[in-house]
Amino acid sequence: MTQAARLDLDAQTMTINDSSATLLVSNSVDLAHSNTMALSCVADSVVTLTNEAQLDDFMATYAEDVEHQLSLFVLSGGSNVLLPAALNAVVLQPKMRGIHLTAQTDDYVDIEVMAGENWHDLVVHTVNQGWYGLENLALIPGLTGAAPVQNIGAYGVQLEDCLQYVRAYHLPTQTWHHLSAADCQFDYRDSIFKRTPNTWLISRVAFRLHTDPTHILASYGDVQTVAQRYAEQQEREQANPS
Repeated sequence: MTQAARLDLDAQTMTINDSSATLLVSNSVDLAHSNTMALSCVADSVVTLTNEAQLDDFMATYAEDVEHQLSLFVLSGGSNVLLPAALNAVVLQPKMRGIHLTAQTDDYVDIEVMAGENWHDLVVHTVNQGWYGLENLALIPGLTGAAPVQNIGAYGVQLEDCLQYVRAYHLPTQTWHHLSAADCQFDYRDSIFKRTPNTWLISRVAFRLHTDPTHILASYGDVQTVAQRYAEQQEREQANPS
C-alpha cells in the first residue's frame, strides 16, 4: 500500500463536518461488500459521500494532495467492476439518496434521481407512480449514478432515451457541470464517463418520463409476450370479477 494514496488521518477514520451531514473518511478499507462479486480489495482510503456539499468540502480540504499525489477512484454499486487485491487510491463512493419530482404536465413528468438510489428500485417506483420509460430496464443491477456510464439498455430501450441531463463533478478541475444527453456523448453501452474513467463523479441524473402507458415499448421479443399475457389476465379478471 503506497503512502501517497492514503489520506493523512490521525486515526483509522475521521470526519469532516459540514452544514448538513458528517463526511466519513476511512483508511485501509476492504471493499468486499462494495462490489457484487464480493472480491476482497483493500483500498488505501474510502470517502463516503451522502450529499454534494461533502464532495466540495473534501476536495477543498485535500485540494493540494489531489492535485499533486492522490489517485482518485470512483466506485458506485460495484456491479460492473473487477477490483484488484489492493487499490492504491482514494475511493469516492457517491451514496446520495432521493427522488425529486421537478416538473409535471398531463403528458410527462421530470424527475431528478440521486446517484445512490438503487436502479431497480427506481424503476419499480416509477412504474408504481404511473411514469413510463424506464420499465424495460428493470432488474439491471447497480446504482443510478452508474447507469449513464454504461448507457444501460435492455429490450430496445437505452438510458439515453429518457435522460435529460446529468449533474457531475469534474475531478481534475474540481468543478460542477450540468451535462445534457448530447454532452454525455452516448453510444452503445458507452459514454464520456466510461471513456474517461475516474474523471467524473455523477451526483444526480434527470429523466423525462411519460404518463401515458402507450409509450411503453412492448414490441420487443419477450416484452411483447409478457405484455400479452398481462392483457389476457386483465381480460379474464374483468370477465370474472371476484
